[in-house]
Amino acid sequence: MEQESNYTRSSDEIDLIEIFSVLWEGKFWILLATVGMLALGYGYLSLPNLKLKALVKIEPLLARDLAQYDSVNNQLQILGKRITLDSITDGENEEPKSKRKTKKKDKNNSKKKSTDTSDDEGYDVEPHLFNAPNFLSKFTDELMLRQTMSQAILDTGFALKGDAESDGEFHQRVAGIANEFIFTSNENNLVIEFKTSRPAKARELMAALVMGTNKAVLNSISKSMTSLQELFKIRQVYNNEDLMLKRSNSVEDYERETEMRLAYLNEQLQLARVVGIEKNTLEAQNLGPQFSVVSSPAEPIEELLYLRGYLAIEKEIALINSRDNKENFIEDITEIDQKIRSLTQDKTVERFIKAQIAAKLTLGEFRAVFVDVDAISFKPRIPNIIFLVICGFLGMVGGSIVYVLWRGVRKYRLKASEAA
Repeated sequence: MEQESNYTRSSDEIDLIEIFSVLWEGKFWILLATVGMLALGYGYLSLPNLKLKALVKIEPLLARDLAQYDSVNNQLQILGKRITLDSITDGENEEPKSKRKTKKKDKNNSKKKSTDTSDDEGYDVEPHLFNAPNFLSKFTDELMLRQTMSQAILDTGFALKGDAESDGEFHQRVAGIANEFIFTSNENNLVIEFKTSRPAKARELMAALVMGTNKAVLNSISKSMTSLQELFKIRQVYNNEDLMLKRSNSVEDYERETEMRLAYLNEQLQLARVVGIEKNTLEAQNLGPQFSVVSSPAEPIEELLYLRGYLAIEKEIALINSRDNKENFIEDITEIDQKIRSLTQDKTVERFIKAQIAAKLTLGEFRAVFVDVDAISFKPRIPNIIFLVICGFLGMVGGSIVYVLWRGVRKYRLKASEAA
């Protein structure tokens, strides 16, 4: 058994040595195969239609490029504060006049509190501001839809229609090419990666893509601005309706209070006539030798109104009935009219539109991001050095296998011829 084991081990060693010796004998042919594969690899890399990996870097705009939008941003923030979620009249939370009088001392404190909380009210315009992060985000969102990209591929001829290809098949292939584009984004920039064999056509495609996406972003911004204006106008209409309703209610309240006042005065007038008080005041009254009436400070004055005398009460009734313009005697009517006038004379939307015009929000002037089309980098999908190393390795391995097989076949034929 030991002899057989030693023989087997010896046979293995002899086989390995023989293989290496065979490879060494065929080193010239193996080297020739390796060089040949390297030459083929280099020739492949030199082909004009070689598929390359294109990298396009899309960067946000700089501060100097955004300075023209400062006025628009200011008007946007003003517009957002004006589009409040609650009615401008605050009619739902209004307290009765009797309670208002008791809180008159706290008027300044309440105003100060409302001023402090005003920053928390209003419509959130942050997503609509004209700044670099919002522009880059909108640009990326439009690219992700792939529609602009498919249109740019069609417009620039980046994909050519085959002779036997139908329109439906061609558009489907274009959509497939658009879906092959890879987006890598971070908080600072966006990188687009795609395959191409025509660098010049790729630059033309990127120029068309950037222009088309800028147009889509501008349309989106215009719709957003229009929606904000319409929302503000609707709130203005609602606020005006609320104020007009409040004004009407104030007039109705006045008429009701006037009726109640007149009814009370007529009642006090009858009491004054029965008691016989003509011109007396609310001080001690001498009604005759049998009794006198003294007003008590603890009693409400309104309950002793008949002590003023029926002449004064009749005069007040006459004055109330002679009022031609009731609105002059309504406490809140002036404040309500001021708010209505403020709504009708408001110029927020007009100023906002002027700011947009001054910002030159047109297709020729607007851009959402910075893209240098000439700086697009084109690289082979596999680095050249790695590709050549792989070719050389395959040439060496392939040459070795072929040479060993050829040597084995040759040896077998020699043995066959000797045996014959």
